[in-house]
Amino acid sequence: MSKRLLSIVPNPDRQGLRLRRQGFTLLEMLVSVTIIGLLVGVTVGVSGAVNGNRGNTAIQQLAAMVDSARAKALSGQGEVVLAFANGAVGRDDLAYRAAVICVEKPVIPTPGEAVPVGSRYEAVTGWYVLPEAFYLTMAGPASEDAGVNLLQEPLGNHMILCPESGGREVTLPVLVFGPLGEIVEPIDSRARPVLLAIAEGSFSGVSPEARGGGVHQAGDCRWLAIERTTGNSKILP
Repeated sequence: MSKRLLSIVPNPDRQGLRLRRQGFTLLEMLVSVTIIGLLVGVTVGVSGAVNGNRGNTAIQQLAAMVDSARAKALSGQGEVVLAFANGAVGRDDLAYRAAVICVEKPVIPTPGEAVPVGSRYEAVTGWYVLPEAFYLTMAGPASEDAGVNLLQEPLGNHMILCPESGGREVTLPVLVFGPLGEIVEPIDSRARPVLLAIAEGSFSGVSPEARGGGVHQAGDCRWLAIERTTGNSKILP
């Protein structure tokens, strides 16, 4: 009987040891979770959201803008222009974050005026806007053979009558799609793809800036390449 009683009486030293072991394991778990959280925070701080879900959404929206303009050109509406907002639009909430689809409209002179040369491009949609904190950038690609960033191409600019501009035309960088969906402008003698790049940042009032200030680098960006002969767009890895 005494042996039985002794066998069921808990040993306080062993219990304390087990409790201490359990407490240490819990502490280890808490420390591990904290370290993982810090590592994740560092990773996000370095790469930002451009390679995450929000970055994927932003680059897909940019591709959708391009595809919509190309589709209008293929529908028989003549040359169709996708114009990208810059500082000239006078709205910081749109500059380097938005695009608008335009079509070519003939300029009708008023009586007594000389016949104007060329045509004008008028918006037929509202602004398509990228997610907050994402901007079109002027970064150059890692390789010149990859293509030319549209925002670095001075020949890819046109006078555009923007939405809600009060009749004021502004010079914006553009993609011009022809009737077969091909890229008509800007022209490149090497027939390299037209590139568009987006990255996280802010608008300085003059141009987009990186999150920490300064200019964006190629590695900060997500890239969209548009083939000249077909107008098809491709999100680059």
